[in-house]
Amino acid sequence: MRIVSLVLIAVFLLILILMIRILQYHPVWNTIQKKKKSAEPEAEEKVYWQTRESIFLQRNPLNRMYYDTQAFSHGMLVRYKGTNEQKGNILFTVYDETIFNAIMLACERILRHNEAPLYTFTVLYSNHPSAAFSQEALAYLKKNYMHFELCLSLLDQKSASLAPYRYLLLGVQRQKTMQLESGKLLHRNVSAVHDAGLTLPALKIMQEGNDHRLVLRYRMARKKALDELEKSGLAYALCDTCTMSGSHIELCASDDEGVEKMLSRCQDEAEAEGTSLYVTSECEAGKHERESIWQKKITACYEHCDLVEVVPAYFRDDEEAELERVCHEHLSFMPEDFRQLSIIDFFVSLLSQG
Repeated sequence: MRIVSLVLIAVFLLILILMIRILQYHPVWNTIQKKKKSAEPEAEEKVYWQTRESIFLQRNPLNRMYYDTQAFSHGMLVRYKGTNEQKGNILFTVYDETIFNAIMLACERILRHNEAPLYTFTVLYSNHPSAAFSQEALAYLKKNYMHFELCLSLLDQKSASLAPYRYLLLGVQRQKTMQLESGKLLHRNVSAVHDAGLTLPALKIMQEGNDHRLVLRYRMARKKALDELEKSGLAYALCDTCTMSGSHIELCASDDEGVEKMLSRCQDEAEAEGTSLYVTSECEAGKHERESIWQKKITACYEHCDLVEVVPAYFRDDEEAELERVCHEHLSFMPEDFRQLSIIDFFVSLLSQG
């Protein structure tokens, strides 16, 4: 009996070895193994951005005179050297090549008229928002003692959920966010939209367009107006929101108090179903100047360029939170009009406006 057992074990081991050998030579398995043995993705990306840096410097001979550049593993930095008469320092973070080129062309146009931009500026350019890129950039900025009056985040069109609307939603404050996981799937829907500080001012601005009935409904029945905002998608930029997807819950509010109120309600709902909630991550609210000079400047630039109505809103660029450590103020928006000349006009107006 013992001999039979040993034979069976030997046969089992032989079959196992044969299966492993077959998998090693199988096309799909072999491809996976080769991918694992290939160069680190981060190293490959660094080479990509070093190439982009070289192309930028070679595209125009004057670029080496006007700009300092630095390639990172997840993007690159371009700094306008400027003169001693600059009135401030702006940090642009962009993820769209059209916008990146527009900033460069705007500076070129100003210089072509024998003038200089009133502001020194630095552009952080990557393919997508990334906390890793922000940390790389922050380390470089602090090492070189670089600080900014304004960090202006220009969202790429894909990440802006509000692109179809006729308003420019200028993010004047980064929302506090909190990610939750429930112990089991909740049957009750905890999703909700709550009024916030920017809701009424924004609706008053919109009443001049095609949303006058929405403003009227807001004044007569606030709950109905908030429902309309939720349907249109504007609630995510104007209100505090609690959204649920499966066992995942996301809380977004203008401050700690707003998040705490929604968190208490979610905990009550979870306890009623006999489960618990766990905080997986959170990001603090951004700094905000009540009387923002930069907000007024950007609004004035858009009026000068005759583009769209500017509405104050919230934004959620959690990946860029690190950059606020070297910036006095952080605003965020997406240019509504992607025609090249309109974007260039905006940057010319911003960089040359006193």
